[in-house]
Amino acid sequence: MILESPRIESLGESAFLVRVGDDVSLNTNALAVDTAAALRRVLPLRIEVVPAFATVGVIFNPATDSRVTVESLITEAIREPKAAAQKPPRRPAIFKIPVCYDGPDIDAVAVKLGLGRKELIKLHTGTVYTVMMLGFAPGFAYLGPLSPKLVLPRRPEPRRHVPRGSVAIAGAHTAVYPLDTPAGWHLIGRTKLVMFDPTRTPTALLHAGDQVVFEKE
Repeated sequence: MILESPRIESLGESAFLVRVGDDVSLNTNALAVDTAAALRRVLPLRIEVVPAFATVGVIFNPATDSRVTVESLITEAIREPKAAAQKPPRRPAIFKIPVCYDGPDIDAVAVKLGLGRKELIKLHTGTVYTVMMLGFAPGFAYLGPLSPKLVLPRRPEPRRHVPRGSVAIAGAHTAVYPLDTPAGWHLIGRTKLVMFDPTRTPTALLHAGDQVVFEKE
């Protein structure tokens, strides 16, 4: 649910949280992305603005920016009525990600969901996903909404090592692992696309509000 007006919450001495809603939906997430864009327009570039599912984090250095000033700028940015809530989610960029659907969990996932492998792949490739937020690891994009037929809890025991490029599902989301990392999602495939590169500008391939389509190789 979208709040009547965004709420500013304290996150210690060097951060604020702007809460625009209390659910994980495309409309609420779109408003969070729009709010982040509005904040970036009024805040200095040195202040970090991080959109999430239903909130926006604002991180600043008290040595260079006073808390009172930052809060005042945030208040200014969110003062306008939430007209963005009436807009469809933003789609600033569309990415097609080729996937080889040979992940180590794909057959087990298909059995648990009562699907065949082909049907699972068809469902995963048949959705246009929105990048709802980045988190967990650099360049890790939470993509949703996942088809209700593919919703599955995380693995009971996470893997200690998941190779970068792994395509996975868990809960209501799907994602591509940008780095080698421990993880508890179900691995259904892999892609050769580089999701995160510290030598590239921008370093992350995907950003909040982008769209993603998976294509079977």
